[in-house]
Amino acid sequence: MDVHSFALNPLVQIVAIYALPVLFAITLHEAAHGYVARHFGDMTAYAQGRISLNPLRHIDLVGTILVPIAILVASKLAGGAGYLNRRLQARRIDGGPDDPAPPTDL
Repeated sequence: MDVHSFALNPLVQIVAIYALPVLFAITLHEAAHGYVARHFGDMTAYAQGRISLNPLRHIDLVGTILVPIAILVASKLAGGAGYLNRRLQARRIDGGPDDPAPPTDL
C-alpha cells in the first residue's frame, strides 16, 4: 500500500488539527491558574491535583458539565447569549489568579 494513497477520515483530521491544540491550550491555561493560586497561598487546586497538564484532572461535574449546560439553556430562555454576556461582564471583578493566566494563551 502506497503511503501517499492513504486518506484519513476528515473528522479525524479536523479533531487532530483543531480540537487537540485547543484542549492543550485550555489545560495549560487552567494549570497556570492553579499554579498562580498556589503561589499566592490558595492550595485548593494543588490539593485537588489540578496543577497538571492532564486534561482529565481539570474536569469536574459542576464547572465543566452542569454550568455550561445551564448557561446554554438560560441563554436560550433569555433571548440570546448577548444579554447574559453583558450582565456577567458588569459583575466581573478583575485581579487575583485570573490575571497571569492569559499570557499562557499566547
